[in-house]
Amino acid sequence: MADLVFDNRFAELAEIDNAMLIDLAKEIRNAFDVELTGYNEAELEKLARNLILMASSRSAMSQLKRT
Repeated sequence: MADLVFDNRFAELAEIDNAMLIDLAKEIRNAFDVELTGYNEAELEKLARNLILMASSRSAMSQLKRT
């Protein structure tokens, strides 16, 4: 039971490294058929665009907090 609680809490505290996910998506595209991941090309492109937008908005927010 404790492992289930830990697993849920760990997921809550985790942060996504968008830059790493973008790099991974590029590697997947070059390595094998994208559809083997469960995504098609359009879905992977949409995911990449969303990750880039999230990364740029986080960067802008952190710059605003510094000033």
